[in-house]
Amino acid sequence: MWRGAVWALEPEGIIAATRNAGPAVASNPFFAAEPPGAPYIAWTAVWILVGLVAGALASRVALGHGLGLLGDLVAGIVGAFLGGVLAEVLKIKFSINGHPIITEMIVAFVGAVILLFVLRMLGFGRKHE
Repeated sequence: MWRGAVWALEPEGIIAATRNAGPAVASNPFFAAEPPGAPYIAWTAVWILVGLVAGALASRVALGHGLGLLGDLVAGIVGAFLGGVLAEVLKIKFSINGHPIITEMIVAFVGAVILLFVLRMLGFGRKHE
């Protein structure tokens, strides 16, 4: 996703100057000489949907109510990152053969539930009167 975001934000002059700079610049993970293709855009949409579904389910499990469209999306995306990091650190290997999106959705859901439980324990999400 970095390359597509950088390409969209990079001024045309910099893209033109770095296009012919050689392999050292091209190997930079933040360099994008071409706009993202249709598969990139499709996968970005899929990951946004995965984050939305995981966040919506996690907010209902952890808090008993939804957080709204944006809140559920943020909880799901941050939860996906947290779940992935925790799975790597704890060396947990989880996979549903033939269904990578469902596997990632479960990891995102677990990460989002952990995130929301921790935030709830710290006092976030409670109404102050």
